[in-house]
Amino acid sequence: MSGIVNEIDSRSHIISGKDGTIRAHCSWNQYSFAEEYKFNVASITDDTTGRVTVTFTHNMPTTDYCVVGNCGDGNAGLGAMGMVTKLVGSVTLTMVYQNGTEKDFPDNSMAVIV
Repeated sequence: MSGIVNEIDSRSHIISGKDGTIRAHCSWNQYSFAEEYKFNVASITDDTTGRVTVTFTHNMPTTDYCVVGNCGDGNAGLGAMGMVTKLVGSVTLTMVYQNGTEKDFPDNSMAVIV
């Protein structure tokens, strides 16, 4: 893992890497809506079944950022996570089950890379 992370700066809320910067990341359980971990995330709002809005503590410098994420349930299988709305101050995500319907999952995580 040496050389992957160049710098962690808690004052600017970024993790610098060789090819990009992680500006925010978080994980949550949408069944109990427990926030399990967050970095540069002010809140995670449960909008409706299978949909959340992640609001950043510090805005992204642009809306031209990449969101990577996953969702799943060890008992019910894997889902897919996609973006609905991407703003400098927040991103709205949808979690979809294998049959294409929006679904709440207990294991969710995402990261924003600029």
